Amino acid sequence: MSSRFAERILISLAAVLLTLAAASVRAESSAPSPESLRQRRVELFIKAGQQHLEAMAKDVFQFATDSERCRVRYGSKACGLPSDSLKGGDVEQVFDYYVRQPTDAVIDQEQPSIQKQDWDWTPNSSRSGNKSKDRQ
Repeated sequence: MSSRFAERILISLAAVLLTLAAASVRAESSAPSPESLRQRRVELFIKAGQQHLEAMAKDVFQFATDSERCRVRYGSKACGLPSDSLKGGDVEQVFDYYVRQPTDAVIDQEQPSIQKQDWDWTPNSSRSGNKSKDRQ
């Protein structure tokens, strides 16, 4: 093996490694933050109530890709993703895994507080403010 051939191999190998390193840095820097992911998840959830999932397929798959980037950078829990793996690849399964399940989990954790004093409404209650005092 000539030294010129070995030199070309080393230069080619170095170029490939630099390209891979640059791609890795770009992918890491383009990972969405967990907060932006949460906002987009809510938008997709609401949008799914207004149109068919097939029409949203591009957005759903893009969101899945961004979710996985977030998972790599910040972890599953920070990005609101389930720890189990995705079971399938059609748009409905992807939507359930990346949008519906995390949204349902948040709703289950944050139950609204309902207090008994809020059950009945009386027109002369303290909520009416100073209006009742002004009338007297």
